[in-house]
Amino acid sequence: MWIPRLSLVPWPIRQSPWGYLWDAVQIELGADGKITGELPDALKALIGTQVAETLKTKEKELSDKAFNEGFQKGNAKKAEELKPHLMDPAERERVKTLEKELEDRKIADLEQGKKYEEAGKIRDERHAKEIAEKNEAIAKRESKLRSGARSEIKAAALKYGARDESLDELAAILGGEIDFDEHLDPFVKDANGKPAVDAKNQPMTIEGRVRAYLDSHRHHVKGSEGQGGGARGGASFDNLSDDVQAAQTKVAAAEKALADDPRNNTLLLDLHKAQQELNRAKSGRK
Repeated sequence: MWIPRLSLVPWPIRQSPWGYLWDAVQIELGADGKITGELPDALKALIGTQVAETLKTKEKELSDKAFNEGFQKGNAKKAEELKPHLMDPAERERVKTLEKELEDRKIADLEQGKKYEEAGKIRDERHAKEIAEKNEAIAKRESKLRSGARSEIKAAALKYGARDESLDELAAILGGEIDFDEHLDPFVKDANGKPAVDAKNQPMTIEGRVRAYLDSHRHHVKGSEGQGGGARGGASFDNLSDDVQAAQTKVAAAEKALADDPRNNTLLLDLHKAQQELNRAKSGRK
């Protein structure tokens, strides 16, 4: 049988000090066009290198393609998840209306086919979904309102000299005393949950409640110890409310008078009355 030979010229077979030496390489091909016999080692190495590089390039292409497809699918999924949040409000309402109309049609078809149990299940699911959405909306609104009230408490506390490290604690404590009326306006509630009033029988404001609380909890106030100003024990009157300042002044005056005349029962009674008035003023409540 005739065996064709394919000659490749030139072909580097070895390297010398003057460069590569070149020679012809013959490859035997069978009648079917396939290579027969052994290939030269140099050609085997070259083909192996080329095949490896081709496989590496192909694998990278496939990997990049898979990554891009996965990335696109991931983005598409994320876009679908975000779609309800990114949709125009008017379009969202239109979609909800269409969904409700489709559900109504489905319910009607089921009832027409006397499949009342399936129709009732759809109604129950819709009702549960509506309640969940309503509760979620209420919770979000409540959270925003209470966040605003806590911010107002902190602002008032800073105004009346509260320590920075006490702000969160004050907001947590006094935030529990805040409620909202039917117009969503905040108010300070009393022990019965009704709007609280101050010593002058006026509706208590958040600022007023913060000031009254700081009056009776002076450890939350900056520099509440060791400052002058005429208060007992060297405490300052600067951050006290007007009512508490007046009552504290009376207590200080009664203490001084009693110290000058400790056997005077009238002065002792005056001090007792002054202290009772101070306690009422500090409570900030009627």
